[in-house]
Amino acid sequence: MNSEAQNPMRELDWIRKSFPAEILVHVGVGRGSGDMHQWQCWGISRAVLIEPLIKPDSAMQIRLRDNPGWQWFNEVLSDKDDEADFFKASNPQESGLLDPASLQSVWPNLRVLESHPVTTRRLDSLLDELQCDDRMDWLIVDCLPALTILRGAGDRLIDCQVVWVRGILDNSRLNLLGASLTEIEDYLKPLCFRRAAEFEGLHPAIGEAIFVRDWPRYVQMRTKEFCLAHEQENETCQNVKASLLSECDALKLRMNEMAVARDALVQDLTDVVGVRDQLARQATELQQHLEAACQDNAQLASSRDALARERLALTHACGAETKAKADALARIVVLEQAMQELIASRDVLALEKVTLTQTLDAEEQAKAEALAQRDAATKANADAQTRIKALEQVQQELTAARDALAQENTALTQAWDAEAKTKAEALAQQQALAKEKADLGNTLAETQKSVEKLRADISERESDLAECRHRQQLMNDELLKAEAQIELIKDLLLREPGL
Repeated sequence: MNSEAQNPMRELDWIRKSFPAEILVHVGVGRGSGDMHQWQCWGISRAVLIEPLIKPDSAMQIRLRDNPGWQWFNEVLSDKDDEADFFKASNPQESGLLDPASLQSVWPNLRVLESHPVTTRRLDSLLDELQCDDRMDWLIVDCLPALTILRGAGDRLIDCQVVWVRGILDNSRLNLLGASLTEIEDYLKPLCFRRAAEFEGLHPAIGEAIFVRDWPRYVQMRTKEFCLAHEQENETCQNVKASLLSECDALKLRMNEMAVARDALVQDLTDVVGVRDQLARQATELQQHLEAACQDNAQLASSRDALARERLALTHACGAETKAKADALARIVVLEQAMQELIASRDVLALEKVTLTQTLDAEEQAKAEALAQRDAATKANADAQTRIKALEQVQQELTAARDALAQENTALTQAWDAEAKTKAEALAQQQALAKEKADLGNTLAETQKSVEKLRADISERESDLAECRHRQQLMNDELLKAEAQIELIKDLLLREPGL
């Protein structure tokens, strides 16, 4: 039993050591616990954790704080950037784009709590947006169906070494499109992945599988791609070389044509030199006329500049006047708004003043009632103390009478011994005294009970009095706060103009 339980751990440890992970992407991280979260103890420096609509709990926040290279994102992944319905299941671990009703064949109690539209993202576009240019070593997909997320990874799977997915092991018990491990294996096999390990989950129909890079096939495939690319480049180079040779022949023909054209241009240049000399003489005459025109132009330019300066000064003056007028109007509007706000504040403060006055009157009345209760309790306490003192005095008198009767009994006993004649009379007196003594004992017991009852009443009244004092202190504090607020309101009202 133990060896069978340890086999998956040995396989996972072998895969971890054979394919070390520097950058890991975990989709469907949930609350951060479970078999697919064993990588958190491997010392991975960089990880991208993706979970829709669930924020990290306190334990995960501590792990994120202790590992600055770990990043948490609330995104819903699929094979395209689009809109889709997100289903919230009674078991939060099964919430996602898959309708929980399709899983009731294995979990009959699973039901849909609610559904709402969400925006889905592709994994490769999300990583591009995060500017994660490094290769992805491990990809863990802990959700159903996993095939859509693998399709959304695109070219990111080319450099990935390990893909750990959750899927359906027994298609006869549960058949969902894109969730079967057979479909996932068929998709990953052309990308040179092979199934290295397989584990059962909580239900035997659903489990996990780890696919690792099949390096011999991958190297062979990449070698073929490189060879094909090399052949295509050679063919392209040959085509470019032939094109360049044809262009070279055309250039030589063009150079010959240009040499003939050059000789013709030399002859034309000689003719142009003669024409140039004639034009130079005409240019000298035109230069003289141009200088005269420049002088006239300078005078006109000075007159134009003077007029422009005058126009600019008038424009500035007009703009300043317009701006001042606009500022004045704006200030008038602002002052009117401020006046309206002050009037409204004054009305609110007046209403608050009336309310606080009524509250203060009610608190003063309550304070008077509390004082009356306190005086009544004090008076009752004083009466109880007086009664206790009277009862204590009665008790002392009864005790003295009991002691006197005891002394008389002793004397009578001695007299009975001394006087045998009066024995019968003394015995009768002794019985009477004993009866009187018993009556006095009963009276004393009743008196003690009354005293205990009075003491209990006094304790209860003292607790009531303490509570009244506490309430009185609270009311005094509230009155002080109300008086401070009233003083503040008075101060604000006195500062208002026109009040």
